[in-house]
Amino acid sequence: MRLLPSTLGACVLLAFASLATAKDFVTSVVPQDRIDVLKVYAILAGISYETLTSWDCASCAFFADTQLADYFHSNKNRTFGYVAVNNPLRQVVVAFRGTDNAEQYLTDINLVLKRWPDSVEDSKVHDGFLDSYQDVADNLYELAAKELANNPNYNLTIIGHSLGGGVASLAGVDFVMRNKTLGSIMRVVTFGKPRVGNQEYIEYYNSLNITTDRVVNKNDIVPHLPGNFLGYRHEAGEQWIKFESNGNLTLSCPQVDNKSNPDCSKSVRVRDYSREQHHWAWNIQL
Repeated sequence: MRLLPSTLGACVLLAFASLATAKDFVTSVVPQDRIDVLKVYAILAGISYETLTSWDCASCAFFADTQLADYFHSNKNRTFGYVAVNNPLRQVVVAFRGTDNAEQYLTDINLVLKRWPDSVEDSKVHDGFLDSYQDVADNLYELAAKELANNPNYNLTIIGHSLGGGVASLAGVDFVMRNKTLGSIMRVVTFGKPRVGNQEYIEYYNSLNITTDRVVNKNDIVPHLPGNFLGYRHEAGEQWIKFESNGNLTLSCPQVDNKSNPDCSKSVRVRDYSREQHHWAWNIQL
């Protein structure tokens, strides 16, 4: 992954403080200070691809006064990620790694929708994502809860790229089901996230009022998988990096994933879908 320009590092705290927490239900241009914060999260997502035993990777150096609490992994499902504490931003960060073959994973395997959460009638999610998350769920929740207890008044940010974004979505729901008070201090930020559940799941997710930023880069193919025709939907919070002839324009898009919107990612034609764009968010390579 690539680091942000050094000029951004000096304004991370200022940008973070200015990030709006309100949900976006109308299409609007995302201001630069908010983009700068989302870029910070993109770097944190990229760090999940590093081999972490301590906070000493090349990209880790960008975040001063940050400690790696622990990393988590599952040999069964190859789920991997880390939990870190960033003191300047007052954040406990949970990050999930993605995979290099997301498109193949989402088209070649069984796309069965499985009932979850059990308490929500007709709610179903991707069986593979759920299995990947549940393999680490208990230990991960305990680790995150411990760090939040050790750092009062810190917020919780759950991050993921690609398939890791799908797992991050489930983690957000699970954490709030375990502790409803987490909903008020939690943010879920994903990059190139595929769809993970059906309409009933999405309605439940949105009802939890989890602050969500679902970043879609240009014509990235993965956010369009699995298809709507299979019953899959996206949650709210799309931030679309739209390619323009004079540069990129980032749009905050409505809570819609069942029809095309000329200002949002569903306006991209199938023939224009791109694998390459899946590994980028603005000027950051994931």
